[in-house]
Amino acid sequence: HRIDRETSGVVAAGLEEVVHGAIRKQFEERTVQKRYLAVVHGTLPAPHGRIEHPIGPARRSEIRLKLEARPDGQHARTDYRVVRRNDDYSLVELLPHTGRTHQLRVHMAAVGCPLVGDKLYGPDEAIFLEALQGELSAESQARLVLDRHALHAAELTFWHPGVEQEVSFTAPLPADMSALVADPSSARE
Repeated sequence: HRIDRETSGVVAAGLEEVVHGAIRKQFEERTVQKRYLAVVHGTLPAPHGRIEHPIGPARRSEIRLKLEARPDGQHARTDYRVVRRNDDYSLVELLPHTGRTHQLRVHMAAVGCPLVGDKLYGPDEAIFLEALQGELSAESQARLVLDRHALHAAELTFWHPGVEQEVSFTAPLPADMSALVADPSSARE
């Protein structure tokens, strides 16, 4: 199981070859359930929904690894639910049903709500090039808001062949993301 370098949260690693192989097969067959949390700019069009934009190479980008939603791309589906929001950001639960590279980041950008801190799919891809050179300006840092993209692998559920039952692993939302969308009812005076 892989996640992007800047993504926090749960990662699965197999220690025994037989168990590792059986769980890897579940990932390949897309039977593993993955739940992510993301903090995005703005507000999604509905409190919950489905995004089914095919994904392919970004033709107009000078960055070869960048992808985009495009009609001739590979099928990709993400279900979402807005958990909470404020005037600037939304905390969104994301359930990927396909496993395309950068799928969640591409889908959120495609609906006009890029992830906070996303250097590649955020406000300007020039920021990604700056970061690649190790020369991120103060202005670019301010535009990003966070030093990393606000994506968190919150839960991973699969059948564990060693214990012969379904298991779930969870990781709490990190403080940097939580602070952006703090629940107003939890504030103390």
